[in-house]
This record gives sequence, C-alpha cells and structure tokens, in this order.
Amino acid sequence: MKGIVIFCVALIATKNTNAGPVKPSDMGMEDSVEHHVPMWSKVGFIGAGNMAQAVATSLIRTGLCIPAQIIASAPSERFKFHWPEPMDFCHDNARIINEAEYIFLSMKPQYLDQAVQGLVNDKIVLNGSKAIVSMLVGVDLATLKKKLSPLIPDPKNAPEIIRIMPNVAMKYGKGITGLCHDNIKPDNEHLMMTQKILEQGGIVEMIPEKLMNGFGAIAGSGAAYLFLVMDAMADGAVKQGIPRDMALRIATQLLKGAGQLAHKDLIRLDHPAQAHPSVLKDSICSPGGSSIAGIHALEKAGVRCAFIDAIEAAKKRSDEIGQLAKE
Repeated sequence: MKGIVIFCVALIATKNTNAGPVKPSDMGMEDSVEHHVPMWSKVGFIGAGNMAQAVATSLIRTGLCIPAQIIASAPSERFKFHWPEPMDFCHDNARIINEAEYIFLSMKPQYLDQAVQGLVNDKIVLNGSKAIVSMLVGVDLATLKKKLSPLIPDPKNAPEIIRIMPNVAMKYGKGITGLCHDNIKPDNEHLMMTQKILEQGGIVEMIPEKLMNGFGAIAGSGAAYLFLVMDAMADGAVKQGIPRDMALRIATQLLKGAGQLAHKDLIRLDHPAQAHPSVLKDSICSPGGSSIAGIHALEKAGVRCAFIDAIEAAKKRSDEIGQLAKE
C-alpha cells in the first residue's frame, strides 16, 4: 500500500483537486501519461456496459493502465464482443473483487442486490485494501453502504466508497464526471487514484451528494438529448433536399463546432466568464435574417421549456430509482 501512496502523491501533488473542475490539459491529455497504475494493481468493473467500456477505454488510451490491468464481468456473453480487446472479460463477480483494487459498480441499479447476494454466497469479503466506485444511478452513499454491509465484516476496516456520475464521452477524453464521497480525507490514496482514473476521461467535478441526481440529468443523460437534436436537424436538412449522409455530417460537425465555440469563447474552464449562451446566439442572428426566424420557430414550439422539462424528468426518475433501491 505504501507504494500506491508514493505514486499518487507524485502524480497529484502539483494539483489542487478541490479547486473546481479539472481540465484535460492539466494532466497532459494530449501526451501519453508518464506514470501508470502499478503493475500489481487492477481496475475492475462489475457490469460491462457502455459506461464501463468508456472508462476502461480512456485508461488504455492515455496509458494509465495496460489492458492486462483491466478486468470486467457481466452475465451475458454478448458484452464480450463490445468489450475492448484484449482486456480481460469474465462472468465471475467474485473474481473482480479478489483481483481488482479499484472496483467500479457499473451494473444497472436493479441488479445491485443480486450481485451482492452472489458475492455473499461466494463468501467474498471487502476491506480497506479496496475502493468501491459506484456509478449506479440514483443510489446514494448511505444506501450503498447498507447494501454492501454483508460483505464488510469489520466496519473499522471498510473500503472507501465513492459515488460518481460519468458520461460516455469519457471514451475520447471529452467527458465530465461528478464525484462525491462521505468525508474521505483529500489525501486518501484511494480517493486520489480514483480521481486520477476518472481524469483520463475528461473533467472531474467534486459536488455535494444532494446535487448528484441533478448533475446526472444533464451530464449523464444530456448526450442523448443532443443526439436527438442532431437527428432532428438532419431530418430537417433532408426535407430541404440534402442527402442523408451529408445531413448527418453537417449536424455532427455543427454540434462539435458549437461546443468548441462555447468552450473557447464563453465558459473557459480556467477563467469562467459571466457571459450567457445568448451572447453566442445573438452573434449569429442578424436583424431580419434567417437565423432569428429559425430561433422564433423553436421558441414558438417550446423547445427551451422542453429541454428544462427533460432535465427535470431525468432527475425525478433518478430520485425514484434511488427510492426503489432503498427498499
């Protein structure tokens, strides 16, 4: 364990992890990572869906881990065909606990009880040598600790339990992850390394747990809303006679470019401005022009309210899932 402490301090001593969002450029995202997870340590995933794949891929892409240090389990063989080769894939959750030091709970929330019971049947024990990182939608830390308690015979030697809400853009280093925990010391080796793991996929925001479901409603689910926008805009272009493949290229590049404009010109992460997205919108809309006519049509259709309602609905559903998990 001492080796991990030295490794983590060397990586993170130059960065204040409590000073707002962490930028990819702060950790050399454009270059290969000089240090990596110690060869004797593994990162494991119980559940091998899209989010687990995104996190794992980011670790390989940046060089923080080699494929042999990543292991995932899932009940169905179909996940294996989507799991990045040559990372290890199995159907044995107990193996994940036994072999990995950083264990991501990445199954669907409704399968948590089943997974825990299986580990209890296998006589698996969790202790302070492990870190549990939950990405279970809606499941708060108190519920998670209660659910995992049958696996923790000694509460004084319990694993650190960390709750996160990532998004799939982590796969390409463009994600944003919310992270919360229950009074873990900032210099805790498992917390520092978990942050380092997540930073390979983009920005990490330390947030109060009470905001986690709202954070997930935009950061976790928001890409789905934007893909719907992309699809609808492509349909609109097709209606105007533009070929489908060209329409999709236009819509994709449009969203990419708009995001870059907002990132560079409006809400720079190193010096957040007080400007509003309407500044960029207004810069495009000429008096009496076609863009303001399009904006009028969108406002008339209630698009602004629809997005607000979507985020509210997603947050409400996360709250409901969290309540179901407590039963």
